[in-house]
Amino acid sequence: MAPPLLELDGVSFSYGAVPALRDVSIAFTPGRVVGLLGPNASGKSTLVRVAVGLLRPQRGQVRVEGVDIQRLSRGAVARRLALVPQGASLPTMFTALDVALMGRTPHLGFLATEGPRDVAAARAALALVGASALAERRTGELSGGERPQVFLARAVAQAPRAMLLAEPTTPHP
Repeated sequence: MAPPLLELDGVSFSYGAVPALRDVSIAFTPGRVVGLLGPNASGKSTLVRVAVGLLRPQRGQVRVEGVDIQRLSRGAVARRLALVPQGASLPTMFTALDVALMGRTPHLGFLATEGPRDVAAARAALALVGASALAERRTGELSGGERPQVFLARAVAQAPRAMLLAEPTTPHP
């Protein structure tokens, strides 16, 4: 049997003396939708950040397809896991297509630029989330409801095996 796509094993994390996660163990398998519910400041966003390797657990281990996430390059993690962060922002000069194309970065070689297949993947991602009409609009022109669509398109264009969405039902500024 294959290892879980993403697994947290005995993970603990604190911000200074303030514990955010204590001995969390959970495994995620492909093909499932999982929701994490809890009150504000209960550690949900911290759990997501630890799960994708943006924060290193002080205790325990995060594994991606059975491999300790600390042993994987950022690109290798990004080809497997995509994060749609809460309240993400970008400089206002980027277009929605530019943002979706950013999702292709883990698939490019060192100093490589996007090719026609990457542009097609970004456009397809925008279409999938219902944001094709936004492709040429600058991020500074997007409404609070349109921005999350564009960030979701970026994650789709990334073509990960799993997506982690922080606050997926909250409009992002």
